[in-house]
Amino acid sequence: KDTAAKLEGKLLQEEEIWEFIDYVQHGYGQDIANNKQALYHYELNKVRDTCIISLILNSGLRVSEVVNLNVEDIDLKKRVAHVLRKGSLEEEFKTPVYFRMEAMEHLVNYLKIRESQYKPPKNEKALFLALANGKKEGSRMTKRAIQEMVIKYAKRFGKPSLSVHKLRHSFATDYYLRNDLYKTQEQLGHASIDTTQIYAHLTDKTMAEAIDRPKEE
Repeated sequence: KDTAAKLEGKLLQEEEIWEFIDYVQHGYGQDIANNKQALYHYELNKVRDTCIISLILNSGLRVSEVVNLNVEDIDLKKRVAHVLRKGSLEEEFKTPVYFRMEAMEHLVNYLKIRESQYKPPKNEKALFLALANGKKEGSRMTKRAIQEMVIKYAKRFGKPSLSVHKLRHSFATDYYLRNDLYKTQEQLGHASIDTTQIYAHLTDKTMAEAIDRPKEE
């Protein structure tokens, strides 16, 4: 309950999830139109950035799981990402994690430009790449780079407390409202159901609002 109380009002809820993805894809560029350097970097990376944020908001992946993804880990036909996760005995294994249909378009768009935009060496398997200053070849994006990227967009969007981990919480809350606790636990890769209980507390308020929501015309 304490954790849920700290997160209240700091997550994306319902339509905000799609509004934030759309903002990263389109709105941010309009907001920084007068800053040529910022606009240049945005145009260079907006397809990748939209894809990362959409993937987290449509699957609930941890930032470390996103960083470790390789191109071969994505199965577009089955809408599955094969993610490196730890089991109960701390051993690591690849487990399939489903992503929503909404992430598909952004993944397809990014995979089309991954090689031409980031020019990775032939042995670079990483899905998400970055071109460091002065470098001609792309390399695996770091955890910190993804965290800073999310904060950059969140501040302009008007949600300064939104972090990459809160994107995962945003997905989880939305997912839990449509499913049950055990499906949510499996989707998020929680070792204990106790960890997943946070979303039951987070959605208490949402459920209370829903019961009195006026009927749509």
